Amino acid sequence: LMQPLFGLAVLGFLIAAGIGLALAAARAAGPGMRRRAQATETLRARVIDLMQGQTELVMAGRLGAQRRAIAAADARLAAAEDRLNRIDLLAGFGYGAASAALLAGVLVVAGALAESGRIGAPVAALALLVALAAVEPFAQLRRGAMELPRSLISARRLGPRLDPPPAPPAAPLPE
Repeated sequence: LMQPLFGLAVLGFLIAAGIGLALAAARAAGPGMRRRAQATETLRARVIDLMQGQTELVMAGRLGAQRRAIAAADARLAAAEDRLNRIDLLAGFGYGAASAALLAGVLVVAGALAESGRIGAPVAALALLVALAAVEPFAQLRRGAMELPRSLISARRLGPRLDPPPAPPAAPLPE
């Protein structure tokens, strides 16, 4: 309402930065989420094998090998988690930088509008507060975007199980 063109520019920046950073985080997190899901399943399977087959592993002299296999699966899981944490950190940095850029832009434009007498100081302060609050909902998209690939992996795994069973073939009609 203060300056319609500036309002549209802020809206465009918010949408581009908010959704763009979320999509970039989701795309970057995809391979890491797949690695994490695989590593989690491998670790789970190896631990179950150890617990259920402990006696057989001891008798075969393979207990140490199974423990090393569990440690290797745990290391792969930790590496995948580290990669995802770096992506999350970079996405948080991106949102912080976008917020700072938006605040700086609003400060400059609101200051110029106040100096020219188009708006007063309280309205300029309101513009800064609105800009500060406008970034918050988009920053929360970061975690959801990071979890999107995991949700898609789960949906692909469960989707075929949720399909209705095929209808039995119809019996031939008597002639």
